[in-house]
Amino acid sequence: MSRLPGSPTVSEQARIARENRVSMEGHRYQLVGKTEVMEELRREVKRLARLGDTVLILGERGTGKELVARSLHHESRRRGGPFVLVDCSALSATVFESDLFGHERGSFTGAHNRKIGLLEDAHGGTLFFDEVSHLTAALQGKLLRFLEEKTIRRVGGRTQLDVDARVVVATNRDLQQMTEAGEFLPDLFDRINVLRLVTPPLREHLEDIPELVRHFSLLHGLDGTLLEPAEEVVALLQQHPWPGNVRQLFNVLRRVASQGEAGAGRLEQFARAMSY
Repeated sequence: MSRLPGSPTVSEQARIARENRVSMEGHRYQLVGKTEVMEELRREVKRLARLGDTVLILGERGTGKELVARSLHHESRRRGGPFVLVDCSALSATVFESDLFGHERGSFTGAHNRKIGLLEDAHGGTLFFDEVSHLTAALQGKLLRFLEEKTIRRVGGRTQLDVDARVVVATNRDLQQMTEAGEFLPDLFDRINVLRLVTPPLREHLEDIPELVRHFSLLHGLDGTLLEPAEEVVALLQQHPWPGNVRQLFNVLRRVASQGEAGAGRLEQFARAMSY
């Protein structure tokens, strides 16, 4: 079938689709807030995104460490490549190598086909190790070797494969303290502690709550009446300590929205949702 005059080629269509995907991801993973705390975080993300070194993201639970990692990826030259998340808290020692490095067909019982691992999937993009403090000593050693060599070999394979991926690591624990206590490999800590970003707790930028409410409401299709929360609702939200940070705020919004449009803007609805 001939191409209509002026219509994009297959390669042009692929480029447009890729640019549209990157644009959508940029909106979805933007860092919301106009306070100086958030402005500084955005400046740091843009600065570190230009560099190629490993980034260590620190912060309390629920402060958006994965969001920051995705923002780093979107702002970097690797934005068109994959963003691969490795949840270290969910990895088991028995399947760690297969999940991360992949395996060749017949390399062990049940390996009926070749499997491409997460590290290989991240080639040309960003590799995000979330909750790295959960790794056992043995798994920490395997991660250290990868970071130093940037090569992998599939389980049962003989060929060393280069993996070009920017590595970002996150945790809500004190890795320095874990290292001193013998719970984290000193060499691995030194290797990932190159560039640092700290995600601020919500209590340090409470003024951003109205904008966060609007952002979550639009992004996740929540009830329209949440787009402009009443002043008394905002005051209530800004008085809360938010130990679960932005993630907890979002859960409250979901609870309120689930109660229906009629009660979505009422103060008592929010108070009840926040008491869970």
